[in-house]
Amino acid sequence: MGFADSYVKGYVAISGSTENTGVEVIDVGFEWIGNSEYVFGGGRNQADIAAGRFDCSSFVHWAFAQVGVDLGPLASTSTETLKYLGQTVSPSEMQPGDLVFFDTYKVDGHV
Repeated sequence: MGFADSYVKGYVAISGSTENTGVEVIDVGFEWIGNSEYVFGGGRNQADIAAGRFDCSSFVHWAFAQVGVDLGPLASTSTETLKYLGQTVSPSEMQPGDLVFFDTYKVDGHV
């Protein structure tokens, strides 16, 4: 978690901020940071999205969709499907907007 803190330093502003980081996918995410509810399995229909009810993978899907990046069908998006998209980068090469996975109830159970 210490590495995660150093990774986001300077890129995550105070909740509700209108600050522009210059990283489009992060900037659109500010809409829901501090204004949404975590619901396991949430965010897979328009009613959940409108109410700000997301789980980790549906929030990532929503944010990337806002900037024109297709991460596959919303109904079947999960950490399991997301971790196989794109390419793996070393921690020293990570950039704002890259996805970071960590273990929860399973290996790579959260993004």
